[in-house]
Amino acid sequence: MHITSVTVMRLFGIFDHTIPLNSSEKITIVYGPNGYGKTYILRALNDLFNQNFQNLSESPFTVLAVTLGDGRKIEVKRPDNGGPGISQIVLTGIDGSTHDLTTDDFAEMFSGVINVRFINAERLMQYSDKERDSPVIEACAEKMRTLLAGAYSEKTRQKIDMFATIVNDRFRHKQIVIEPEHGFYFTTASVMTLRPEQLSSGEQHAVIILFELLFTIAPETLILIDEPELSLHIFWQQQFIRDLEKILEFGDFYVLIATHSPQIIHDRWDLTVELRGPEE
Repeated sequence: MHITSVTVMRLFGIFDHTIPLNSSEKITIVYGPNGYGKTYILRALNDLFNQNFQNLSESPFTVLAVTLGDGRKIEVKRPDNGGPGISQIVLTGIDGSTHDLTTDDFAEMFSGVINVRFINAERLMQYSDKERDSPVIEACAEKMRTLLAGAYSEKTRQKIDMFATIVNDRFRHKQIVIEPEHGFYFTTASVMTLRPEQLSSGEQHAVIILFELLFTIAPETLILIDEPELSLHIFWQQQFIRDLEKILEFGDFYVLIATHSPQIIHDRWDLTVELRGPEE
């Protein structure tokens, strides 16, 4: 089940935004000035469909409305004064009938039906409850090692080849080596071996996002990516949507991106939705 549009009303008490999702290209890019609520919209979607109702109850909107591919509509209503809490969750059926839902009703009805995944481009480290754990990129290499240790399909082999090709096309003076013992590591032009966590932060960002999109996304998931331009060179930003289009050939998912960067958009303004102010 896909989401076809998202509307948020009175965000910060100011903005009303509607975002139709691009169903044919499967990529929608939201852009606009700082403070217009791009990140809040992504996080509200993530909180709703991952049942993080505490966060959602503190979000600065009065109505969050989500239209589904079958014509049904979900509306989350919050107090008009901006105070904490969820006043009402309303499901409108394709026949126009309305039903009030509790949070438990919502979870039972939509868990596993609408899958939403937030990818944080800033996340380089994993954290436990008390302390910092291993770098995320190291965990990606371990997942690749586990994948290579078992039987895998031709489609997975093609994903592995694409992973290596995109990384090697983007990196200068470094090459990725994918093999069963370590999962993957890197070599330099001078034949020095580098562990994944020895890459620059920008290189790690690129590898982590690419790995997650190729190997960890369930079918029909809406992927939310906030500011993928962080720590990426301008050339990598310009290639991001093209890389994403290649990945989508192997993955049955769709993507909503929030960005400030015209380089991320590059020549794909046809995929964009601009957030505007009340008088614009």
